[in-house]
Amino acid sequence: MKRRFRPWCLFLVAMFAQMTNAQQFRLTVASSIAGNAGQFKGSLFVFRTEGCADPAALRVTAYGEGLVNGARRTVVIEPAPLAQRGAYAISSQWLTPGTWVVNLTASCKELTAGALVPIGPQGFLRDPSKFFARKATSSEIDEALKTLLATGGQR
Repeated sequence: MKRRFRPWCLFLVAMFAQMTNAQQFRLTVASSIAGNAGQFKGSLFVFRTEGCADPAALRVTAYGEGLVNGARRTVVIEPAPLAQRGAYAISSQWLTPGTWVVNLTASCKELTAGALVPIGPQGFLRDPSKFFARKATSSEIDEALKTLLATGGQR
C-alpha cells in the first residue's frame, strides 16, 4: 500500500508546534510579598514572564485602563524590574479614584503573552485576572472594566 503525501498534515503539525510554543511563554501574577524585595512590598502586585529562552529579547509593557467619573482613561505604567530576571512590580502611584485594570503585554521574539489584572479596593484581584497567549483586545479590556464596575471594584 502506497502512502500519499497530505499537505494538511504538515499544516496541523506546524499549528500544533506553534500553539505549544505559545503555551510555554506566559505571564503569572502574585502579591507584592512574593517579589522578595523590600522596596516593592507596597506595590499592587508583581508579575513574571515564564518561558522566554532569550532574556535579552524580552519586552514588557503595562497600561492602567480605567473608568474615572464615567470617562475612559489609559495611563502608561513603568513596570519596576525585580532582582529575578523577567520579574516586575506594578506600583499603585498611577491610580486615581475609579475602576481600573492593568493591561500587561510581554513579548519574547515571536511569542506574545498578555494579562488583564483587575484592581479592587483592597488591591489586585487574582481570581478574575485573565491570561492570554497574545495581547488583550480592546473589547476584552472594556469587558473586564464593565465586569469590575458591576461587582463593585471601585477604588
